[in-house]
Amino acid sequence: MALALRDRQQESDAKLENLSFNVHKLHGDIVSIKDTVTDIKGEIEFTYEKTSKNELEIFKPKREHTEG
Repeated sequence: MALALRDRQQESDAKLENLSFNVHKLHGDIVSIKDTVTDIKGEIEFTYEKTSKNELEIFKPKREHTEG
């Protein structure tokens, strides 16, 4: 009886250890995804600003051409 209880306890410990490992791995994956999203957000903001500046530069000659 005691042997069976010990075996079940060891099995439970192994399952708990595996679950803990999986949680830590998922946490690492989430941190990595957050970092990637932050990088993408920065790239989008940079691209938006560059596009806005380029549109202004394109619009200036058109406006000067139609006014002149």
